[in-house]
Amino acid sequence: MRSLTALILSGLIPMSAAAQSLDGRLREQLAQSVVQVQARGCPGVQGPERRVATGFAYGPAGYIVTAGHVIAGCEAVTVFWEKHGGQTQQASIARVLPNADLALLYVGDAPGNPLRAQPQRPQVDAALETLGYYLSVPTMSNKPLRVTYGSAQLADMLPPQTRRELERSGAIDVNLDILRLDGHLLPGHSGAPIFDMQGNVVGIGSGGLKSGAASVSWAVPAAYLEALLVSQQQQMDGQSISSLFANTAPETDQAGAQGGGQPEPQIISVVCGGVEFIYTGIRTFDELTVGHEDLGSVERLMSEFDLTYEDVAAFQYHTFQPVDGGAAVAIPDWTSVETTGPICQAINETGRITVNFASALVYSNGEAQLTSVQFEDAFIYNSGRVWAPSPEYSYVGPYQREDGLTVNRKTIVGVGGDQSLISVAFETLLLHAPLRANYATFTGVIGTLWNVNLQWSEYCEAQPGHPDCAPILAEEHQAAQMILGVLLSTAPRF
Repeated sequence: MRSLTALILSGLIPMSAAAQSLDGRLREQLAQSVVQVQARGCPGVQGPERRVATGFAYGPAGYIVTAGHVIAGCEAVTVFWEKHGGQTQQASIARVLPNADLALLYVGDAPGNPLRAQPQRPQVDAALETLGYYLSVPTMSNKPLRVTYGSAQLADMLPPQTRRELERSGAIDVNLDILRLDGHLLPGHSGAPIFDMQGNVVGIGSGGLKSGAASVSWAVPAAYLEALLVSQQQQMDGQSISSLFANTAPETDQAGAQGGGQPEPQIISVVCGGVEFIYTGIRTFDELTVGHEDLGSVERLMSEFDLTYEDVAAFQYHTFQPVDGGAAVAIPDWTSVETTGPICQAINETGRITVNFASALVYSNGEAQLTSVQFEDAFIYNSGRVWAPSPEYSYVGPYQREDGLTVNRKTIVGVGGDQSLISVAFETLLLHAPLRANYATFTGVIGTLWNVNLQWSEYCEAQPGHPDCAPILAEEHQAAQMILGVLLSTAPRF
């Protein structure tokens, strides 16, 4: 395997010597004007849950900008000033700009100063940075971004189903001019200010959220802020796009935050190989195929497993995305993920179907190659089998996508002690370098079907009614879902 892995990640996106980011003192100054927005009593939000997003001081004193879908139809809105003693203020909706998904809140005596905006669009490849609150975490974090190539129309960024729902609702202009971003926004970054390197707001986070169009990664240009300040509208449709984009979180005790402590977030995440994977929800097979680079292989696998589109439409996957990368991993919904040393693993009830994955930050092409070798070697060492490459579903070399993701796929076949039993592993190796900066995120995924008795498998395919064949065929169905998930673990629009 070492001779093969030496070629896996060669010729990847070059990495420059240093990343562009905000000056530390300037970042801390800007953070004083950024808030966490919490909306309660919202349509479609169950029980004590609330919508959670980000906002920032802008315009006349006392006003906060956030994403319109966060507050649409909600009974109460508050803002949480982490950088000002954890104080919380009640907010009222002053103005909205529905077609651009923007809202202006009024809080009165705000402790943060209004931020400056730069209405001129940043150039493609311009380095940007956002400050905000992902998921329900009450601690602000920064995330580097870049303006990327591609269409600047919202409609071209959305999965077809999401686009149709938005068109029917009329809540937001699907032809809205947007900033297409390289580097994924996370759930909770709705309404987050996106800065250029001079500290000017050039965009407002809107896409890349948990539901519907998760990780689409787009922002509303700052040019729309002036239209928001003079808008005469004060209401947004509560049933509009909240179900498609809004992040929700359990209610927490804000009294603890006001007293100097922080509310305890409830976050589903795992650490695999030193990188945190955020759980980004359940996705269907159809959702994962949007934007995939190799649908031909997907269809071939469906044919080999004798699956119809009705069959795969029922497949659902738990999806996990590295905090520092744009690729994601799709795990069948009938299993759960556990951390086993540096590698995370999902396994079915018989133990014959497994998915192993891990991620690491790498700082050079050489380190990326070494990391891929280590990932593969760890799997091979623990398997107790001799593996041989198979040309089926294997790329000749790494495939570089326009979204900054480099993908390489392999299929390997292993033979154990009993020569009649074989195992097959589908492998996907990913390198995401959205910043073309001083680091990238390597992610490896290996899905394996262990100890397949080919004679029994062929017999059951020919005689599916045999009583001993029911569990064999059921597990093959699970294996098909798993293998397709490994193949779809590169979808950028989670």
